[in-house]
Amino acid sequence: LYKSALENEILLVNNEMSQWTFKNIVSNALMLKEYEWTEDFIKNYSVKLNEKVRNNAVTFNLASMFFSKGNFKEVLKALQEVQYDEIFYSINSRSYMIRAYYELDEMNALSSFLESFNIYLNRNKEISKIQKTFYLNLIKFTKKLINSNSKSKEELISFKIEIENSSPAGKSWLLEKVDDLIMIAKPKSLKKKIKTRS
Repeated sequence: LYKSALENEILLVNNEMSQWTFKNIVSNALMLKEYEWTEDFIKNYSVKLNEKVRNNAVTFNLASMFFSKGNFKEVLKALQEVQYDEIFYSINSRSYMIRAYYELDEMNALSSFLESFNIYLNRNKEISKIQKTFYLNLIKFTKKLINSNSKSKEELISFKIEIENSSPAGKSWLLEKVDDLIMIAKPKSLKKKIKTRS
């Protein structure tokens, strides 16, 4: 539908495209893993964005594409160029940075970043209560994730259920990371036996 709308220029108003339409098109293309098409779209349609929002929209959506492709260093590099004067880009860029730091195993940088993001969310009066909860949950669960390597399979399953029953930003990513840990974790009974022997 988006491709058809683009061909017929339905999505343009006064020859301009909304930054949110631009983002939605990129998000849909990335869900389908159409990376080449996404890159071409960002390149070709960036000129249709209003100049005031163009740099942030292009940079953020490139970072989104890099994240989807697993190029986490490129994510951090791109997000350094985002201007944080718009709430959406400010909080969503930070959300991507949290996940990129984790994927790169940059735990010191991640721990520091989680604390600064927590302070930012609690102090910023422009962010709605619902949005704050959404991102504070991401911080809370990422902290738990960092300390979950030594947890038993049963504990990790409980952790997964806790995430499933909540509404954090990056929910599917959090569940994916917990599933990775569950696959390699030992049952509690086996962990006790190993501890007793040692």
